[in-house]
Amino acid sequence: SIDVTDFNIYPNPATNVLTITRTSLDINHVQVISAIGTKIIGNKWEDGSLKTQLDVSNLNAGIYFVKLSNDNKDSIIQKIIIFR
Repeated sequence: SIDVTDFNIYPNPATNVLTITRTSLDINHVQVISAIGTKIIGNKWEDGSLKTQLDVSNLNAGIYFVKLSNDNKDSIIQKIIIFR
């Protein structure tokens, strides 16, 4: 399973770039989902990298969710805020 200690998402609120770091290489899928459940960004994590950055500069201000998952379909969802 994925635990909140396995990753860090910052800054939150974000304006242009969202950085996600992981301590567990199991986490390898990143999605940004709107408040109404639409998948906006979907990324496969680069192998071996502990950090990924998402461009959120084109998103409207508001609440979004970051879903981190692994190949076993374990996932965890974290709320983020985009600020303009």
